[in-house]
Amino acid sequence: MLNSVKAKNIIYAVVTVLLVAFSYVHVIFTDLLAVWLLVFSIIKIAKTKNNMLLLLQLFMLIYSVVPILYFILNIPISPHQYLDLNQKANMRLALQTQTVFVVAFLSWAPIESRYTFAGVFRPQKRHMAWLVSVLIMIGSLFFVNWRGVLSSMLKTYSIETESSIIFDYFMVFTAANYFFCDAKVKRAVNIFLAVMVSLICVLIGKRLTAVSLLLLVYILHYDGKLKKRTIILGFIAGTMLFNAIQFTRINQMPSLFNVLTGINIENGVFRSNSCDIWYASEVIVKLISEKVFDWGFRLKSFLGTFLNAFLPSSLTPKEALVNVYITENNLFPYTANGSLIGVSTYLWLSYPGVLLFAYLISLLIRKGMSSRGKLSTLYTVLILATFPRWYTYNPRILFKFAFVAGVVYLCVWIVASSEVTKNRVRKRTNEKK
Repeated sequence: MLNSVKAKNIIYAVVTVLLVAFSYVHVIFTDLLAVWLLVFSIIKIAKTKNNMLLLLQLFMLIYSVVPILYFILNIPISPHQYLDLNQKANMRLALQTQTVFVVAFLSWAPIESRYTFAGVFRPQKRHMAWLVSVLIMIGSLFFVNWRGVLSSMLKTYSIETESSIIFDYFMVFTAANYFFCDAKVKRAVNIFLAVMVSLICVLIGKRLTAVSLLLLVYILHYDGKLKKRTIILGFIAGTMLFNAIQFTRINQMPSLFNVLTGINIENGVFRSNSCDIWYASEVIVKLISEKVFDWGFRLKSFLGTFLNAFLPSSLTPKEALVNVYITENNLFPYTANGSLIGVSTYLWLSYPGVLLFAYLISLLIRKGMSSRGKLSTLYTVLILATFPRWYTYNPRILFKFAFVAGVVYLCVWIVASSEVTKNRVRKRTNEKK
């Protein structure tokens, strides 16, 4: 079931390829491609039986609406977009690459599986390992620049602190601790710490980090316990809440339209997080088309992203952080830290890269769902929980979390194994007596 590719998915792929090809010929096919991305997303949501993958698709659906605004309704999505004289062509390529990724990923991903992680993660009774992992969770927070965090809470939404990387890694510590939450009190501590950090992240503008942590809490503690309708209603309510917080944090009283859509209209321009991400993707496509990002840059970006998994940014090529590179070199007005994964993978390896990463990510999810190994399943959980980040920001988190999760997992299980050994030795000593 997890590895099957149904005939209808082949039909979806053929439709996508034809629309992508003909969109170079006439604008009507670009419009149809924009509609197809939205329609395909809705079709897949209707067919999805896996609650976690349903959440991810609902998130994807938000971003599939932007091409309708831009191509069908002719609404600008950034105040700087007029500076790009070839914006239609660049937005078209962004649409093409993202549609190819979405269709390929959802065709390969096990969305119709009813799999839940509850049966795999059965916490063990290891008091010392639980205590050590909790201390890691709490101790990591002492490395946060709390003065900077408090200052950020008083400033414009989305400003981040220099030490906020601790919040990014906190979900790895949370997952490691869960392996030993064999009692209600332990689970309550796990949930409390994760939710507390999520709230802090929301207040300082790290929305994606907050969402990822909350998704992790859902996977570990509640996956499979909610109905599909409840998931959808909860997602809508959560999105509206985040929209309201977003506008409140920029000192703007949100209207009903703001809360429902997350969009703010400024001089006829539709501004939202999803619109900014599409514009950021357009900028990257523009720099590729104009050869500013030549193949030398693109390969360095790919290599640097991989190396950044286990090396600090100071030791990796600057091309790895594309958004930072664009901003520091003033290549073009850039309003968002990110880009859609279809464009990011296109930057690395063109269309083969888009298909390759769509397949690899779906493969990792399938393997994690079919494997009994805790480490592989842990990595799958982190892939699913961090989906909002690698889908719209930077895929490097897929490499980085694989390394970090492996290290944390190994350290905690060394403690757990030593505890088991001590118990066995103590038991044998008592038996001899």
